[in-house]
Amino acid sequence: MTVTEEGHIDPHVFNSYWPFLAAIGAAITLTGIIVHPAIFVAGFLVLIYSIANIAISAEALPKFKSRFEDMSPDKHLLGGISTAKMGMWMFLVSEVLFFTGLIGTGIALRIRSDWWAEPGEILNVPLTAVNTFLLICSSLTMVEALRAAETGNAKRLRIFLLATLLIGITFIGIQVTEYLQLLGEGFTPDSSNYAAAFYVQTSFHGGHVSAGIVALLIINYKARKGQYDDKKNTESIELMGLYWHFVDVVWIFLFTIVYLI
Repeated sequence: MTVTEEGHIDPHVFNSYWPFLAAIGAAITLTGIIVHPAIFVAGFLVLIYSIANIAISAEALPKFKSRFEDMSPDKHLLGGISTAKMGMWMFLVSEVLFFTGLIGTGIALRIRSDWWAEPGEILNVPLTAVNTFLLICSSLTMVEALRAAETGNAKRLRIFLLATLLIGITFIGIQVTEYLQLLGEGFTPDSSNYAAAFYVQTSFHGGHVSAGIVALLIINYKARKGQYDDKKNTESIELMGLYWHFVDVVWIFLFTIVYLI
């Protein structure tokens, strides 16, 4: 998000989703205090992550009031959202419903199963914790890439886009390594309900990360060609950021539910 030369905030600032995510994180944190420490940790991570992104854009907040008061009727809160951005938001809403159903099915399967592995009994929790940390870091590099694009810093943009891409590839590489190790030990999708739930939930998320990697490859290529050197041409990077933040937040929940509970 940026501030224009006249001191006004770009319209999409008003549609920031970070306060919404912060509220969700706070609710999950409070729930975790009562239900389970792992849920508390997941909620706390989402809360801190959202607050950090709010802080990044804090420089624009003092001008919010004057900008809001000067808005004409044809510049309402949704007036600055392009068709592409609205489409991305609708897509992400459908993805939230999809993963909610996926996670809910896994929980229901767990309740009805006679056996379910304890945390760390089969899965490599420390390795996946490191992998989770890497994915969270990739969200921060994506934020920095967008900021660089909006300020016209082409070199910084390319560095952080490449960093995001490499971290994403590393994440998938570690997940594939874990799969190969588990399969070699006989932990196959048809070996138990626990195994089936694990592979279905994590592979769907891995597929989403892989799709993001493909998109990042294209964006990195365009950045190398100078297509984002004009700081006004940043929407595709912003849309990429929305998607990438989404898969990161989903993984925090999956890591907590699949690996820690």
